[in-house]
Amino acid sequence: MRRRIFHAPHATGKINVTPMIDVVMVLIIFYLLVGKLAGDRRPPMALPTSAASVERSPTDPIIVNVRTPASDAPARDLRVEVEQRELGPEALGVLLRTAEPGRAVLVRAPRDASWSSVAPVLHACRDAGRSVRLATEPAP
Repeated sequence: MRRRIFHAPHATGKINVTPMIDVVMVLIIFYLLVGKLAGDRRPPMALPTSAASVERSPTDPIIVNVRTPASDAPARDLRVEVEQRELGPEALGVLLRTAEPGRAVLVRAPRDASWSSVAPVLHACRDAGRSVRLATEPAP
């Protein structure tokens, strides 16, 4: 007589992870594309050129972007951006005085910017006791 061997069915079955991997890959691609499209939409700033060599700061500088107002706008309409926050010249001075000591300031302004739009930023840096560097592009 033959004996029949009965195996108890396993409590868990095999899980097919291929659809889950497909969904995760689609989500990763979606977030990469959305992140790229939702980035900074401002046009790049045309910096002045310089033939001087490039110096690197040992510490991470405070980057100040000067957005020039219209030519007929008063100087109080100056727009200054620090870490993608728009500030006025007075708020810039407060931020520079309260920032970490020893950090230099890197000022970025368009090459067609007038002195009256850059001067308040430089005066705020001087009043806060910060060293200032002007961002330029290398000369061709």
